Amino acid sequence: MSLDPKDPSIALGGAQDNGTQLHSIDGTWNNVGCGDGVYTAIDPAFPGFSYAACQRIAINRNPGLGGASYVAAQYGIDRTDLSQFIAPLVMDFSNPQTLYFGTTRVWQTRDSGGRWSAISGDLTAAAGNGITAMAVAPTDGNTWYAGNDRGKVQSTINALDGSGAVWVDRTAGLPGRAVTHIAVIR
Repeated sequence: MSLDPKDPSIALGGAQDNGTQLHSIDGTWNNVGCGDGVYTAIDPAFPGFSYAACQRIAINRNPGLGGASYVAAQYGIDRTDLSQFIAPLVMDFSNPQTLYFGTTRVWQTRDSGGRWSAISGDLTAAAGNGITAMAVAPTDGNTWYAGNDRGKVQSTINALDGSGAVWVDRTAGLPGRAVTHIAVIR
């Protein structure tokens, strides 16, 4: 769920089998997109600009919350990549026009979903169906973590180098369980 930073009474949330729901100032919830709504994001620099991810590899964006319709915004992502049914979409709040999406690779857009490019190879090492969780360091848009359904965790400290990003396996010592959430505390 995402809140409009200028008006927290406006919210956008994925409701798996029930689409993506928009909570408006008038207190109503309205379905604004896709059948299996999942991750959402609202750009704090341009609060009307929002994103909604749907099942598998489907990302939509809207240039005006409640105004214009959502349009497809996954240009450049290889749609033959394996992915989780609910694949993660994460905004870099230090640079909100930069978003990341997880298949077996990490995909990056630096133009608000206009074009995506892979910034990693297969981080799942053919073990699993894709990335399940991603997170950015709140004070450093270069530092990213990605985990999968087999307990594998990878990180980079140069995500903004795009395809030149170097990923390091951080799995050692972790239990072999699905990574469902990653929190970066500094």
